[in-house]
Amino acid sequence: MRSFVVTGTSSGIGRAVARQLVDRGYRVFGMDVDGQGAASLEAELGEFFVPLLGDITDPQAVSRAVELVRKELDEEVLCGLVNSAGVLIYGPLFDAAPADVRRQIEVDVMGTYNMMTAFAPLLGYRRPVPTAPGRIVNLSALSARVPTPFFAAYGAANAAIEAMSRNLRSELKLLGIEVVVVRSGVVKSNMMTDAKIYTDYADASPMRHAILRFSQMYRDHVGQATGPERVAAKIIKVLTMADPKPLYTVARRPVGDWLFPLLAPRAVIDRLMVNNLKDRYDGRS
Repeated sequence: MRSFVVTGTSSGIGRAVARQLVDRGYRVFGMDVDGQGAASLEAELGEFFVPLLGDITDPQAVSRAVELVRKELDEEVLCGLVNSAGVLIYGPLFDAAPADVRRQIEVDVMGTYNMMTAFAPLLGYRRPVPTAPGRIVNLSALSARVPTPFFAAYGAANAAIEAMSRNLRSELKLLGIEVVVVRSGVVKSNMMTDAKIYTDYADASPMRHAILRFSQMYRDHVGQATGPERVAAKIIKVLTMADPKPLYTVARRPVGDWLFPLLAPRAVIDRLMVNNLKDRYDGRS
């Protein structure tokens, strides 16, 4: 049976990926810290979903998950690893608590690193495999390339994921292990609606009005965001196609959300951003 490991399966993109893989007859090992979410998904998907409870930032928890998967696979190759777990913290970077910024990097970057290095042998690293080796899909976000106010920590984490993935791809190509990034825009998920916002620090910030205004704009945008099922469908395609590209972008409005911010002069984008928030920022409303 073809098997995959997916992180962040209690909600959002990870949960959608697990569902779509099981619908296609694959087995999914779902890594998550949310025991309740894992239990509900196991009840829904049945024996083809195996929960792996643990924190991806804890190397010991990840090692325990590897051993469980290894026993279940026996001599089979793990067909794929999908790193979709992450957190979102946004607000003025200079007003952020250092512990929050470290948490952003620890979960998104080091969590992804921990999972890749621990599961690499099951994907075909360090040992010959009788079939094609597995592949790795890492999730990223548009903020890795499109600068957005109050997303400095999140953008830095996603840029690191993309850089790590690009360089790792050039290494693992030698062994036939594909590394692919799927980059998405705003997605309807618990990570978005439960995002930690630095409004706690707003009273002491010189950008108090701007962050409150942006927070409302952002929450309004989440209601119109891409569904996780669309991103999951792209991930399934990447996992099963013959020769995937290094990067795929999924955006609700490809031109407005991705191409225009990427190709337009940075001064134009900056001016649009500032004008959009200026009244609140200047305290005139």
